Amino acid sequence: MADFAIYGRGVPRRMIDVIPLGVDVSLFKPESTSYVYEALGLPKERRVIVYSGHMEPRKGVRVLVEAAMELLLQRKRADVCFLLCGNKGEESATFERMYTGAGIEHLIRFGGYRSDLPAIFPSCYCGRIPSTGWDSFPRTSIEMAASGLPVLASRLQGLSEAVLHERTGLLFELGNPRALAGCLERLLDSPQLAAQYGQEGRHRCESELNLNTHRERFVHVLRKRLAPHAPMGSPP
Repeated sequence: MADFAIYGRGVPRRMIDVIPLGVDVSLFKPESTSYVYEALGLPKERRVIVYSGHMEPRKGVRVLVEAAMELLLQRKRADVCFLLCGNKGEESATFERMYTGAGIEHLIRFGGYRSDLPAIFPSCYCGRIPSTGWDSFPRTSIEMAASGLPVLASRLQGLSEAVLHERTGLLFELGNPRALAGCLERLLDSPQLAAQYGQEGRHRCESELNLNTHRERFVHVLRKRLAPHAPMGSPP
């Protein structure tokens, strides 16, 4: 993301410091619960793939819905359902029309804005970030990881830093619903691999991306920048 600021936005390197986000690992944590099924009435025999974010076009919600339709209608998966959080008003209507009448309405659910994501995430199977436009290092990516979920994300800018390919999740081709469906199917068919990615993501949050580390890094940068005669040529 520093390179994007430098080469894409023309920001001088000497003005950039990189401070990765931190997550509250005591709030977002792995727990074996059935909360998402009880709170939203999802079918308990199916594993839940979760998205949380805005509904604007650059967030790739259409790609996500098309991938869900691919798995449910074309590949006939009977072990998965989908929860999308972050819609307000009539924002979900455009996407819901894509599968109205297909008999899968109960398997692709929009949950709106929610305050119970710390309880929802750990009771899901996998998280997704299908952005198709600009994206950086979204907080949702580390909240899902801290909750013990493997995360699937577009191979895009800061997302390739937020999700480590083949370590904490999988990256897929930008804007390609079939590629996303393929990654989802790989994790559905390999629970051990999904668990491995989830454990690695949790460990990364505990050791590198927790709130205490974030604060320490932030204070360090402030002291460096505010110190008398602070050098402005330090690399990020």
